[in-house]
Amino acid sequence: MYKILLVDDSEVVRTVLKKALVKEGLDVIEAKDALDALQYISHNKIDLMILDVNMPGDDGVKFCETIKKNPEFSYINIFFLTSEYSPLMKAKAKALGAKVWITKPFVPETIASIVRKFLDKESKK
Repeated sequence: MYKILLVDDSEVVRTVLKKALVKEGLDVIEAKDALDALQYISHNKIDLMILDVNMPGDDGVKFCETIKKNPEFSYINIFFLTSEYSPLMKAKAKALGAKVWITKPFVPETIASIVRKFLDKESKK
């Protein structure tokens, strides 16, 4: 079973998206910010992280940079789910290795399907 870490300061976003991801047969862990997420990945392996950009503390792009610079975590696939529309920020995230950038509002079932297909494709490589 694939393990997803969902990092968003909005409990509503986490709850709605988690429900859709679980329906796709994915194991979902929630984190409210980058610090919470870092604590989790320091002790657990995950397959994919879904990050918000605008969060308290480190924003999602800075956190992505931190993860990708650390050889212990650089394997983690990262998707962004954000209300941020900045082309510059999106380009920076892609340059850091983010796989997908999705803007809010979103359809939870569509994101869950995209995540599932991505992970199934990655596992066949």
